[in-house]
Amino acid sequence: MTGKKLVSGLILGLVLFIGTGCTSAVRGDEKTAQAHVEDRGYYVRENLGEVEAYLLEEGLLDGGEDNLVIERMWSVQDRDPREYLGKRISVYGFVVKNHLLQQTFRSPQKILVFVMLSEGVVIGGYSYPDAEQNEAFYAFDGSSSTRILRDRYVFEGGSETWEVEYVVDSKRVFTDRNGRIEYDGEANALMSVTCKRETEELGKVEKFKIAYASRFGTGSSSMEFDEAQYLDRDHTMRLSGSADQLGSVDETVRITITVDDKIEEMELHLVQDQTS
Repeated sequence: MTGKKLVSGLILGLVLFIGTGCTSAVRGDEKTAQAHVEDRGYYVRENLGEVEAYLLEEGLLDGGEDNLVIERMWSVQDRDPREYLGKRISVYGFVVKNHLLQQTFRSPQKILVFVMLSEGVVIGGYSYPDAEQNEAFYAFDGSSSTRILRDRYVFEGGSETWEVEYVVDSKRVFTDRNGRIEYDGEANALMSVTCKRETEELGKVEKFKIAYASRFGTGSSSMEFDEAQYLDRDHTMRLSGSADQLGSVDETVRITITVDDKIEEMELHLVQDQTS
């Protein structure tokens, strides 16, 4: 009898130990995130743990290439990310079943959902089929999606006196709302103009103008001095507008530089085209 009781006690202790280990494996924010997924009716096939964690700062919302993932995850939220500036954001991932994207893609791809938390509270989420993660982010329930494309176009050209570089950074956003595609885009450009020689060789000037023209529009920047003076060697123009106004891959930009009465014209051509 004594031996039997001892064996039974060991087995019971082992079972209790294993049970306690499983319970503690998912806790805190991760447990909150998993409960949110299951409350929405999804079956969790695999727990991916914390996949992203960051302190939300203004610089992360500037649309830079390094912050593209963060921009994409916020693009399908109903909340303004600036509500959480200065707060830590944690993201937990899960492979699930019973998700709308399984019907949308009708394929054996894994469907991943992600839950975003701040200070222990669920503030949003998103989803995507595993193979689509670099293309588009979907709302948590898969009902809408956003695809963000960033393009950088670099144009260069020059004349006898001047070298010009024109760099366009554009952002295009495609939002699919139940099959209806909405488009938005914006762009910023920087034009750098450099004199190939010392500007003293140009003499003192009273008027200086840089003008550009493309199939999308025109613009200019000019300076007039009360007294004639030497020009700086480097000049810049900053431009902003829609993604379809400031330049694209098939663009030729015409530049006219006027120094007093002397005019030099040149064309800028694409030297770099990068999409992310």
